[in-house]
Amino acid sequence: MDMNPAVQTSGPVDAFVGFPAGGMEEVQVPARLLTDLLSGIDSLAETRLTLYCYQQIGRLSGQDAWLRASELRSDPVLLDLMSGLSQLHAPQEVLDDALEKALVRNSLLGLELSSADGEPADKALFLNTEEGRRLRTSMQAAGSKVRSDGRIPAVAQLSESEPFRIYHQNFGLLTPVLADQLRNLIEDFPLPWVCEAMEIAVARNKKALAYVKAILNRWEQEARESGKANGFPRPREPREPHDDHPEWTSRPRGRWE
Repeated sequence: MDMNPAVQTSGPVDAFVGFPAGGMEEVQVPARLLTDLLSGIDSLAETRLTLYCYQQIGRLSGQDAWLRASELRSDPVLLDLMSGLSQLHAPQEVLDDALEKALVRNSLLGLELSSADGEPADKALFLNTEEGRRLRTSMQAAGSKVRSDGRIPAVAQLSESEPFRIYHQNFGLLTPVLADQLRNLIEDFPLPWVCEAMEIAVARNKKALAYVKAILNRWEQEARESGKANGFPRPREPREPHDDHPEWTSRPRGRWE
């Protein structure tokens, strides 16, 4: 039987021609990205966005290893990847939907960036890796000190981020409300006090900021009574705050209304 060579060799119009030989940029990605993450994504737009973010952030390092959402929304390469995926929505709308899904899935982590007047200005995006989580925690710890460009003053990174690291590793999910409460503790008490009190709470399996605050209140009172308000008093036999203890139930300085 005659065979038509044209039929045998024909293929999709957009068939991949293969990678060029040599000189290719290589980007490292976690092996579990394919098995654990991408296998659960059923949206092509979200898949493309996730891979693109891993590529772009993979090119960066240190404090710069994150992206701004506004940059993605104006990235012609990414918008081209979103084109043709929907007959009803523009590429930017497809991208916004994919970004929202990625944030809900936690394949990407977000952090609001505020302008000088405190209004939301942009969103910082991080990979959900150990380094990405650490960088996000540092930026979250810096709070208002993070400028709209995402740069973190060195003093904020070295000092105020430590309680956030302790919380992230031992207490659980740090919501925006809890992050504000933790910043209040850092503002109200010496930083070593806050870290020590958090470690005591972890050791006693009392992982609540109210418990940490009760310890700090007691230390502050003892320091005042001893005349060493700038010291770091530790009770010889630390007492646990109980549910009916005034230190446990009182509202500190009107900040946790």
